[in-house]
Amino acid sequence: MGTTDAHSPLKKHSYFGWKVLINFRVVSESLAIRPSEVDTLLHLAAACDLYFLTQVEQDAEEEAVREACRACGLFDAGLLPCKVLFCSTQKGKEAISRQLMPAIFMDSEFATIQYLAAHLPHIAMIDRTLATPTLAAIPSSGPAATDGAATSSSASASSSTSSSCPAGAPASAEASLPPCRAHPMYPNILVSPSVSYFFRTLSA
Repeated sequence: MGTTDAHSPLKKHSYFGWKVLINFRVVSESLAIRPSEVDTLLHLAAACDLYFLTQVEQDAEEEAVREACRACGLFDAGLLPCKVLFCSTQKGKEAISRQLMPAIFMDSEFATIQYLAAHLPHIAMIDRTLATPTLAAIPSSGPAATDGAATSSSASASSSTSSSCPAGAPASAEASLPPCRAHPMYPNILVSPSVSYFFRTLSA
């Protein structure tokens, strides 16, 4: 199936209100959220039913994830602390993901993605080895999305971003973004260099 066909199920539906489950490690470095992902995560916290799932080995890692969410204003933007979830094994991550049944699941580990491809409708495989085009912040105002076009979280959500997690996206958007490419074996998997790029292509 071609890239356009694989992309169309998401393009023709607004993702507002959808359950979105993200492996926290795809938006973080050493459990600190990448500045380039902050604006998009604030938008998702306000516009979607957002969950994070992190595979950890120590309790200290759990607290580091919660603190990263707090520092970047995600709890103020709408993310519920009870939706920041943890597991200790890959099997646990797979089981929780199946139980939650998100509309969009985002991860970088192919073994997990391959297993969940048979159970979840839309999966974004984050591959940071791909070149990431210049991204722009999702617009800070506008009507609710229709026909797959995204709008942003409220201005107050953006203003809650901590100075320790500045918005990393440039102010001006590219006129057109190429769609995320379809995985050659799984039509419900789209491959993207980042979470921000994935949602920018849905908004373009």
